[in-house]
Amino acid sequence: MVSAVICICVVLVALIGLMELYFGKNVLYEKFIDNFFYERYIKFNPRPMSTQLNPAVLGSYLLGCLPFSFYFFKNKSLYLRLLGISSCLLCVSVIILTFSRGVFLGLIALMLFYLWHSPGRKWKISILLFCVISILCVSSLQKNSNYNRFSFKRLITGSYDSIISEYRIDRVYMTKKILRDYPLLGIGFNHFRIRFDEYADKKNVNEVYEFRIPDNMYLIFLAEAGIVGTVGFFIFIVLLLKRGIMQLRKEEGYNKKQVLLISMSALIGLLVNMGAYELFYWNNPYLFFCLLCGFIGGAGEL
Repeated sequence: MVSAVICICVVLVALIGLMELYFGKNVLYEKFIDNFFYERYIKFNPRPMSTQLNPAVLGSYLLGCLPFSFYFFKNKSLYLRLLGISSCLLCVSVIILTFSRGVFLGLIALMLFYLWHSPGRKWKISILLFCVISILCVSSLQKNSNYNRFSFKRLITGSYDSIISEYRIDRVYMTKKILRDYPLLGIGFNHFRIRFDEYADKKNVNEVYEFRIPDNMYLIFLAEAGIVGTVGFFIFIVLLLKRGIMQLRKEEGYNKKQVLLISMSALIGLLVNMGAYELFYWNNPYLFFCLLCGFIGGAGEL
């Protein structure tokens, strides 16, 4: 029932995102909800936002929902199999269309983890890696600023916003300065933004509010929660995943094993995605993260 509800919701959200791209407008943000990002991603740099305010957040939501569609692939009911297949295809399609590199890397990690624990994993992983390399190669040939976000140059290094770039290295140095002053408990919740100018390099002083962030949830932990908070978080995650893997190896029933594998795959995807932006500062992805942790932690009680 939970998987069905999640799949139905994700189908609706994904369809809204596709309609938004097709019609070039989103009634939610034109009539009912203020959205700071709306004009940018509708007119100047079209990427779907659907109900989630921002393309990266939409991608995170879809990433967390995607594995739940796998639950119905072998279901006896034709309708449930169709629901699983349609929700999976819509999820992957809209994830790609968000052009979020963090979500894309999270998708790869999610699929690798899921396929590694599935029968016939060698050829399935080989097909996945072939598809990923094909996407990178095709994207590298594109001139469109959206399509080439998955190119070798913009994904890894060579661009101002790639994984290894001056922008992100500056945030690492800022975090290092903050840790030097507040090593144990950090500078405090949301204070990376509040005290940005105090720790930023001269060229970044007076940065606009939107970019007064490290664009990395793990740097946020270090800067705002210090060593104590960061170590505490990693202990929690390691113990949770350890318990999940032990239960996964012990579980014999297909349905219970799938529930656990699906939840762990989704969590792995979000953990990778957290390296790309402040996932916990957005309510929907944060609540989804907590929900997945609850599913894994309670797996032994199912």
